[in-house]
Amino acid sequence: MKSDQSLAVPVNFLYFAALVEGFSVMSLQLLGSRAVAPYFGSSIYMWTLVLGSTMTALALGYYIGGFLSKRSAHASILTRLFVLASLAFILDAFVYEKLLISNLSLSLDSPKMLLLLFAIFSPLIICGMLSPLIIRTINLDADNSGVAVGNVFTTISIGGIVGAFVVGFIIIPELGTTFGLKLTAGILGLYPILNYFQSKKILIGTSIALILTLVLILNPKVQLLQERGQIAIVHNSDALSGNLVVLDDLVKENRMLYMNNMAQTKMHFTGRSIWPYVYRIATFASTKPVGSEALVAGIGGGNLINELYRLNFNIDAVDIDPRIGPIAKEYFRMTDKATVIVDDARHFINTSEKQYDVIVMDLSAGEVMPTNVYTIECFEKLRTMLKPNGLLFLHYLCSLDKDQVPALESIGNTLRASGLKANILDSHPNENTDFTQEFMFLASNEELIFPPSSFRIEAEVAEKLKIALEGDLYYEGVDFTKGLVLSDDQPILDHLQRAVVFKLREKSRSKVIAPLIELGHKISH
Repeated sequence: MKSDQSLAVPVNFLYFAALVEGFSVMSLQLLGSRAVAPYFGSSIYMWTLVLGSTMTALALGYYIGGFLSKRSAHASILTRLFVLASLAFILDAFVYEKLLISNLSLSLDSPKMLLLLFAIFSPLIICGMLSPLIIRTINLDADNSGVAVGNVFTTISIGGIVGAFVVGFIIIPELGTTFGLKLTAGILGLYPILNYFQSKKILIGTSIALILTLVLILNPKVQLLQERGQIAIVHNSDALSGNLVVLDDLVKENRMLYMNNMAQTKMHFTGRSIWPYVYRIATFASTKPVGSEALVAGIGGGNLINELYRLNFNIDAVDIDPRIGPIAKEYFRMTDKATVIVDDARHFINTSEKQYDVIVMDLSAGEVMPTNVYTIECFEKLRTMLKPNGLLFLHYLCSLDKDQVPALESIGNTLRASGLKANILDSHPNENTDFTQEFMFLASNEELIFPPSSFRIEAEVAEKLKIALEGDLYYEGVDFTKGLVLSDDQPILDHLQRAVVFKLREKSRSKVIAPLIELGHKISH
């Protein structure tokens, strides 16, 4: 027999509460991960910490909620917890950025990092407390408890599914992280508002509604042009793939594209790249004739695409982030003659039947290289996409440190195991093992010979950047035979590149994020 109290709350209200709980849990998981990414990245290590923190918070909430469900006033406790959860999300919206900035010096492997993330995701403790109380309020009959539990968790899951799509595809890119947290707080507040109104407590329900409305109305818009000293931020946007910022250095007269505060492109105001690797690729690609077919996986600011277009190539450009193409055209003068394809690089490779004279794999999301591309299965497919004597370039950031070289050795060994003839172009790498720098793999189905007369690149560019056009073209300081063969079943590049991920993120915090904060720029969107 149900108690009078459980009957006082309509069952449809309680299922609505379960729906809101599921939405809110998924919302904070996505919004929280996006909030953290500009400061600490989105590597597999960061995701592990985020998931561990969220699951810890939920587990603690489930335990406390189970204990509270034993009380006779569980229905009123449930309503108050929704109010408390709403307030916790509002507080999170106001303090998460301050927490991240004040702990900017933390390393990803620091135990304090777990405490920082736990603080950001702490509203999930309250969310976890809701489901035991919802189940208890819906059904006090032990014989029907299984049905109640199944129905409640089904409804919570549906709320999570809705939250994943709404937050991922609408709230984050269109409204930003801070407003997303406040909006979720408003959604959490709907249950107590409706409950107070239906129980004739109009004043309390109206007060909650007014407070939440005020919080949402007073949300400040992000200023699109922030100019502080020599730095101007001309674009700032969020999406599931990360935070994108276009930044101008008004003194050095260059423009940069950052994803999660890691540099993706650096261009002179004149419209050409500052980075040597772009010209290194273009130099060797120039041995192919006018009208050659080129594939670039990873657009960035499009500077490399422009250099290939200068060679009169037909270019297909693939990027998983739909924002990248328009940003590259608007802010970095990328040619509109390239065919931009929004797709995951590995999916495009798996499904494409086209062959190319030049393929460039220039992939990174912040400091993270997509490990699903650096496998023998992917390289074998890329082999079939190369025309006779076609060129495959892989751009990879690393150092000669003993903890990082295994990643280079393994990529090289995997390329060769796939049947490709692979080497590292000699970019005269800094022998300082602590120095992170570019390494350019060049592979083909045949042994490559480059007569000096075959290069069509501007001679002064090659000379200025010390790009060797004859003699010893390859760097012999990395022994591929010591490397592993990377596979889809064991894509362990995340582990092999752990040291460089940590080093690049540390450099980003000290050289990019800290100076921007000091100048008064807003990092999050």
